[in-house]
Amino acid sequence: MKSTNKGRSASDKGSRASLLARLITWFDSYVELYTVDPLKVDRQLKGYEGTDIDQLWKSVRRDVEKINELPEGSEKIGKYVRNSSIARNISLLLTVATFGFLLFFLYFQSQLESLGGTIILIAAPGVVIAVMYAALMFNTISTRRLNKAMRAFYDENAQELRKQTSHMREATQQLIDKLQREIYSHNYDQDKFKFELYHSNYRNIVIVGNRRGRSVATVKPKVKSQTE
Repeated sequence: MKSTNKGRSASDKGSRASLLARLITWFDSYVELYTVDPLKVDRQLKGYEGTDIDQLWKSVRRDVEKINELPEGSEKIGKYVRNSSIARNISLLLTVATFGFLLFFLYFQSQLESLGGTIILIAAPGVVIAVMYAALMFNTISTRRLNKAMRAFYDENAQELRKQTSHMREATQQLIDKLQREIYSHNYDQDKFKFELYHSNYRNIVIVGNRRGRSVATVKPKVKSQTE
């Protein structure tokens, strides 16, 4: 039986190339200081332990942690994080309470009507749903404010993370080169392994479009020699 550390089976054709494409996008996000949860990368690398991809990730893992940890020392960011957490908990609590109330309302509808008339059948669900919607909007606004504050914080402290972002840029280029070799060695269609980038100045890539403010790229197609 083949070890998963040495690659994937034939039934997983192209899985390594797909993984490389995802990692390229995530690594480049760190170059731009848009952070990705490191645990997300860890989960993607399950089954690739000991491979060159795993070793590359381990070589920059501390850089990723440094980028993620920097905002923790900011009192302003801490305030936004707390507000966002409170809003999320309130939203979750009110969502559960709303569903509970609606079940109660449906079960005791006739009793409620006898107590308050038709008006209560119209007003009660409307009030509860309005409260839930307000909580959801509060959560959304709090999250947006946190994201905006994080963006501003990283912009202000970009110089402090120059070493880490430089490492992530180098690692991203290595992933692109690995993907190029993977596609060439298996004669894959490079268009099936597109990736998104904040930065378009990497080697061995071709920009084919734009999406959500990022460039969509593939690796350069293999140049056929005249003797082929």
